[in-house]
Amino acid sequence: MFMAHGDWSYHIEGSVMYVELIGQFNVQGLNKFFQEMHTVTNLLPKNITNHAVVNLADWELVTDDSRKLAKKYFENMISRGYKKVDYLMPSNNLVKHVLVDTWKDIDIKVNFYDSIEAFLKVNPNCDYVKNWMFDKEEL
Repeated sequence: MFMAHGDWSYHIEGSVMYVELIGQFNVQGLNKFFQEMHTVTNLLPKNITNHAVVNLADWELVTDDSRKLAKKYFENMISRGYKKVDYLMPSNNLVKHVLVDTWKDIDIKVNFYDSIEAFLKVNPNCDYVKNWMFDKEEL
């Protein structure tokens, strides 16, 4: 059995789930992350969260065998009422390609923003992302 790799933090504000992914995830790490997200969202009334905002600035992809697990989780987001997922600061085109491919054929609107500022121009009500504009050491 392999150790879980990958770290995350999250914050729920109104109908928005803010998630920050850190490092590279293997199947075990992705499974732990999805289990925690499932537990947290099941404590909320159904359809209360319908928008996920994911900070990818420190994310280093997933192992190839994790993509099937991710696809299954993404498909499950529809039943939990999600309508939209916004990814912030994908580190390169490969990251964007992997996510676009994983979301293929899933009926949730997926957007990518190169910066927090670009995201806030379209989503000014999502002030929480301003927390990601500074180093954690500076906060």
